[in-house]
Amino acid sequence: MEAYLKYLRSNVQQEENKTAQVEDTVKTEDSVKVEAEYLRSIYKVLPRERALQMTLRQTKAHTSIRP
Repeated sequence: MEAYLKYLRSNVQQEENKTAQVEDTVKTEDSVKVEAEYLRSIYKVLPRERALQMTLRQTKAHTSIRP
């Protein structure tokens, strides 16, 4: 999951026209953006209601997302 979070952080930085360097420390606002992007990526694959009723382990098993 850590690798996936670093990947998402680098995408957030690119969108904001910053350098694509990945930092090991996470700011609070960046953390919220990363978590929101992760949840959006799950909801793209599974319907929202179904995803909300599943545990994180179940959603990983039903999607191709492998954080």
